[in-house]
Amino acid sequence: MVGALPKPGDSRLLAWRLAGYYGAVFALGGVVLPFWPVWLDARGLTRAEISQLLAAGTLARLLATPLIARLADHTGARKRLIVGLTGAALACWSLFPAVAGFAALLALSMLAQGCSAAAMPLVEDATLGAARTRGLDYGRIRLAGSVTFLLASFAGGLWLTGRAPDAVLVLIVGLSALTVGAALLLPDSRTAERLSIRFVAGLGSVLGKPDLRLMFLASGLIQASHMVYYGFGTIHWRAAGLSDGFIGFLWAEGVIAEIVLFWYGGALARRLRPTGLMLLGGGLGALRWLLTGVVAAPLPLAAVQALHGFSFGATHLGAMHYLRERAAPGLTATTQGLYAALAMGVLGGLTMLAAGPLYAGLGGGAFAAMAALAGLGTALAAWLRARGDN
Repeated sequence: MVGALPKPGDSRLLAWRLAGYYGAVFALGGVVLPFWPVWLDARGLTRAEISQLLAAGTLARLLATPLIARLADHTGARKRLIVGLTGAALACWSLFPAVAGFAALLALSMLAQGCSAAAMPLVEDATLGAARTRGLDYGRIRLAGSVTFLLASFAGGLWLTGRAPDAVLVLIVGLSALTVGAALLLPDSRTAERLSIRFVAGLGSVLGKPDLRLMFLASGLIQASHMVYYGFGTIHWRAAGLSDGFIGFLWAEGVIAEIVLFWYGGALARRLRPTGLMLLGGGLGALRWLLTGVVAAPLPLAAVQALHGFSFGATHLGAMHYLRERAAPGLTATTQGLYAALAMGVLGGLTMLAAGPLYAGLGGGAFAAMAALAGLGTALAAWLRARGDN
């Protein structure tokens, strides 16, 4: 039966089904992140309005993700929730051509990106659960997303060159439909670790742990430092005279280092421990943003972009391994949901809100502010490690 949990001998099939979802959802991200601002720009939105729309999707995590994740722990119905959320996101993307005005675009952006964001912690939880119980390698499953992000951003940049901005939305709707199909093929992995703890009390139980709060903040600041890049990287490089094809390559080639890191991530995590991975990601992230603000020549810029494998990849892998070791039984999805809401939703959303005015006022100098965020996150990761919470 489609969706049934594979038997012990079918661990490879389980890994492929999980990897298929990562592949679909990050192929969608490979178009949305670099090229969605181009569609918004073509609709005549200001830089501040673009940053508000992008931030709206990120901030929607705060409203929906913890409650949906808590519902997943309470009911065990992870797959049903994932399919419903991806289907709702597809419906929202399909409605964009029919709406006009900033308020309508803002509401639709919150729904589309909020639904997509709320589904991801449930998949992450299922994958980390499979890593615990089946001996699967989280990093090697997750790298499927990095591969498809690379292919989609590079191929998307080539395909979009010379086409009207409406072609961006065509790609997004098609890839969103693919994500729904991948969700339907996910295993219905209902965990036996379910607690009778009350709905809201479960959220408080996670937030009551100082080590988790500090990790959320450290990792969240490092990841939030990517927001000027996510929102205005393509626009910045277009202004520097780079072609859409080369910009697509820049988005894609940075992920190559990320793929390598995820492939060897299990061994690296054992050697450096989760906090060591976050220190690596934050330190190289600060260096990356300092250089991105001042480098415009193609070859040096390509070298700087390779640091994305660490600024994002090492930080994310460190956070996932930390949660794998620290999340309480029966609260694994809740912990993932709160991490997504607080680290990525609140910090990422507020930073994206600031990104528009920062870029409008400072241009490439906005990346220096992102370097400061990454540096602060690195300092907090060092404090977490010094506490013995490795």
